[in-house]
Amino acid sequence: MNDLKRDYLIKTFSRTKRKDYENYIINGIWHKLDRIDIQPVTQQYVKRSDGKYALIDLFFPQINLGIEIDEEYHVNNNEHDLLREMTMEQLLSSCLETKDFRLLRVKAYESLNDINLQIDEIIREIRQRVIEYDIDEWDIYKNPVDQAIMNKRLSVNDNLLFDTIGQICFCFGKNTPKTQHAYFHIGNDYQLWCQKLAMKVDNNFKSVSKGWINILSDDWNTISETNDDKSIINTNNPLSLPGRKRIVFAKSKDTLGRNKYRFIGIFKLNIDESKNGEVIIYNRVAEEIDLSIFLRNNSMIHRRK
Repeated sequence: MNDLKRDYLIKTFSRTKRKDYENYIINGIWHKLDRIDIQPVTQQYVKRSDGKYALIDLFFPQINLGIEIDEEYHVNNNEHDLLREMTMEQLLSSCLETKDFRLLRVKAYESLNDINLQIDEIIREIRQRVIEYDIDEWDIYKNPVDQAIMNKRLSVNDNLLFDTIGQICFCFGKNTPKTQHAYFHIGNDYQLWCQKLAMKVDNNFKSVSKGWINILSDDWNTISETNDDKSIINTNNPLSLPGRKRIVFAKSKDTLGRNKYRFIGIFKLNIDESKNGEVIIYNRVAEEIDLSIFLRNNSMIHRRK
């Protein structure tokens, strides 16, 4: 069996190999820390509380701590808006800035001795935060289904990544491991929607599945749905009833470049903004869902191998 943690670490640290200062500092932090029970993520996109995005050089998700390497030519520059450069996959892999998120900075333009002193201070902060958070060991093999069922809920903030639609179905009490259906009713007036978002090419969105063009807004609060065949854009379609809520998972990629599905919220049809023959609009109404309403009295979760 391949060592997945080894492959992950090689992949994530190789992202900085063309950035000399950043590479030296990040590798210095990792090797001085000397703990493989803590997950490092390089080049992590963070969705800030003001709606903007930032690119963090090094991030430790278990303790919600980011590290930014400041090089001299960045000191007096205004923060660059990344949205125009981000792909949809990068946007979907971003983490959310929460109240306990902390960002530490390293002044890479100072002397070698000063840089090493800064690294030592960061190591002390990481170790202290590990104690305060009482973290579980980083388990790269952990099954997201088990974690979701244990939590009895799914939240956008969980950042759980699912391999298949079948895995997602299991979280809702459906034992259909080989299903390929992207959209179906799962009870309690909910629809499950595992969508492929449109691909952006030269500032135009292109369909990636049967002519459907699904576009997620930058703030994740709106999905616009259209099709190359405008005749099927119909808000009266039973699948788009206003009273039904769509539990939406969108396809993205993890650090190793593998296809995954991520929960992005619960959406409802917005009749007022939708236009038959043009576009259907869905607005996000919740960022979390209680799984117990689907798993209650369902013994299937005890039979899973």
